Amino acid sequence: MDDDQWVHAKPISNEYSNETNDYESTNIYSNVNSYVHSKQFKRSTFNKRTQNKRKTQNNRKETNLRQYYQPQHIEFHLASVSINEYQETIDTVNEYKLRFRYKYLEEGISIFLNENKAKIYIPIDALEAISKVQHNLLVLTLKKDCSNLISYASKDGFVNDDPIRENLSRASSISMIAQEKTPQQAIDMAGLHIHYLVNRNNKYKANKTHIGEDFLIKCHVDDNIRILRFKSNSQFEEIKHTIIDTFNVRNITKFYYKDDDDEYITIVNTADFDTASKLYKKDNRLEIWCMTGRI
Repeated sequence: MDDDQWVHAKPISNEYSNETNDYESTNIYSNVNSYVHSKQFKRSTFNKRTQNKRKTQNNRKETNLRQYYQPQHIEFHLASVSINEYQETIDTVNEYKLRFRYKYLEEGISIFLNENKAKIYIPIDALEAISKVQHNLLVLTLKKDCSNLISYASKDGFVNDDPIRENLSRASSISMIAQEKTPQQAIDMAGLHIHYLVNRNNKYKANKTHIGEDFLIKCHVDDNIRILRFKSNSQFEEIKHTIIDTFNVRNITKFYYKDDDDEYITIVNTADFDTASKLYKKDNRLEIWCMTGRI
């Protein structure tokens, strides 16, 4: 963004400020005219400065609006697209009938084919992974049973059978080769951001699938080890009494879990147990160590 350019009125030589040594030749009418012209000059200068200030403010607002409403996407042209058995390539380097567009605010990918007469829209939720095989070759791996999330629209490109639609319904991946003149920064920015969102969504859904399910606790009590099953809404006190009854011990004084540094962290209350469950539960199973207080 260019710096704001403040416009200043240029100093104008006042032709009415010419001094004369002949004081007698100056009468009251010339004084009045000089006063009137001076007021007009000041008013004109003030108006110009006000107009310039408003113009600068309007230009700044327009610049901010253009910056705020600029297209929030990364787009580059493709040399070829492969969808199952369907493949489309450009004939010359300067052809722009194949395009890739990634709207990161919508978290969706658009692929334009058939001389821009067909469009495939793939939300990030429908992606299993994105891979950069070569410097300009990207492969989108589609999730199974997510074809209903992918939309396809075509103008009058195909009259009867549409090979793109047919192959898209059976495709497990889509391969795209960017044109050689495409900046690597554009490819990497889109690829890395999509890769981050895919991993984030997959991790979130993996954790979400365990919500409402029973979970397991691997308990170490003295020399005994047992795996117990608990309901997802089980409270810490309930879990504590269940462990005491199962191992037939009089009391358990302390509970521990291991963190990433392989150190034992004490569980004192429900908040500590929830922290252990959220951070260190693996495959819906938590491992804890119990101290009975026996001498």
